[in-house]
Amino acid sequence: MFTNLKIKGQLSIEILIIISIFTIGAIIFGTYYLQTVNSNINKSDVPVFDGDRVFSKECTFEQLNSITFNPIGGVYSAPQSVSLTFNGICGQPVNIYYTLDGSEPTLQDNLYSSVLSVSETKTIKAKAFLQSNPAISGGTYTQTYTISFP
Repeated sequence: MFTNLKIKGQLSIEILIIISIFTIGAIIFGTYYLQTVNSNINKSDVPVFDGDRVFSKECTFEQLNSITFNPIGGVYSAPQSVSLTFNGICGQPVNIYYTLDGSEPTLQDNLYSSVLSVSETKTIKAKAFLQSNPAISGGTYTQTYTISFP
């Protein structure tokens, strides 16, 4: 006679148990699914994060060391057009400052922007300075051009 009677609160416990079973099943299935997806990703296709590029580490003295003179210094019988090129491994913008009197280049000297015309004997010194922090510079490069007319 009392077999169909339920104790107060029994129905809510049964529902809670059913929901728990479904939740556990979903968690197990979700974990399995994520592991399967992750194992199918080709690791070589995933780009590597390079924090140095993103956060722009400043270049060092060594990375700022490489200025090319073209043509190189020497004895010439005619005026020369000399170009200066930065070839360092610093990936950030640099400025090249130069002098024509053989003195050490500073930020107060000539900023290189175009070919230099050398029509008499000159010693050119050049140095690369980091644009974002001019306190960081490379070494000084020197070439002497002797112009000797016949």
